[in-house]
Amino acid sequence: MPKDVDAQIQVEIDASEKAPIIMVEMFLDGLTLRYALQQDDVTFPSGGSAVYSARTFGVSDVVHSVEGQIQRMKINFDDVNGDFKAYDAAYDFQGRDIQVKRIYRSGKSELIPSDGDIFQEHFYGQMELPGSSQPQTFAISAVSGQTIQVKVLDQSYGNPCQRKFGNDMCTIDLDDPTLYYKNGTAESGDVGGFIDTALTQADDYFNFGRVEVTQGGTTYGRKVKNFIGNGSGEIEFDIDTPVAIDNTATYKIWKGCDKKWDTCKGLEAYGSDGDNTANFFGFIHVGSNRESNASPAASGGGTGTFTGLTGLGDMPISIPSLNIGAWGL
Repeated sequence: MPKDVDAQIQVEIDASEKAPIIMVEMFLDGLTLRYALQQDDVTFPSGGSAVYSARTFGVSDVVHSVEGQIQRMKINFDDVNGDFKAYDAAYDFQGRDIQVKRIYRSGKSELIPSDGDIFQEHFYGQMELPGSSQPQTFAISAVSGQTIQVKVLDQSYGNPCQRKFGNDMCTIDLDDPTLYYKNGTAESGDVGGFIDTALTQADDYFNFGRVEVTQGGTTYGRKVKNFIGNGSGEIEFDIDTPVAIDNTATYKIWKGCDKKWDTCKGLEAYGSDGDNTANFFGFIHVGSNRESNASPAASGGGTGTFTGLTGLGDMPISIPSLNIGAWGL
């Protein structure tokens, strides 16, 4: 008996409609991220406006209920070009919804379904705080239902502010177009940035900020590495985009913050009234390595100044005189 597979059976085995497409949708505040485990972008439903960008990702740490429902999972995205790190810096992931679903191509013509309701939902839940031990990956865990809103003090002991510019703990309205963001169309560009002479702000005005530029129907999020203003309008990205930016690209750019106390207290007028220091989240009294935190008088005893704790200001201390010789040292 021959062991060859019947030709018609082989056609059915190789039919592309048998291959599913796994897709992930993350619903952030004001932005929805869509990805497909494919080599090419997928528009679903066919003829619609929702584009799922081709991305490599995998699922791990899956926890099932007794009935077989997924209660918890982790998705590990490839992040070689740094897109997710830019999104993480600009948006909050914790507590936002995520959906993992599967679709099938319909018929041998490999058509994407035109009905947006034709999909199989594998998981729907809320995301936790992102985290990854690998520099070129982005890992996000999610649970069915609601996440536990754990408040963790992740502040490091240093001068710069630890808060995200413009979030609910910074109390700055980034939707104010007169101060914090601009819309426009690029005049020219490349993978490293673009030029729009309509951006007439001073040099460095958008430094430390972020930009979303849409080229060919795909939006790329980047941090602003450098801004040359005064009529030049040159924006330099922190990470190159996969495609070159040209004069068909549109953008939205937000002002950033260098996280310094002098900036927060109004020298750059970032706050609505030029002073946002009530929300500063750094230790402003921490000195540099060359400064002494305690400086008692040079004699055997005296007073000095301690400047080690934020909020206390300069606090005088008294150091008594010690008779070292009496100890036999």
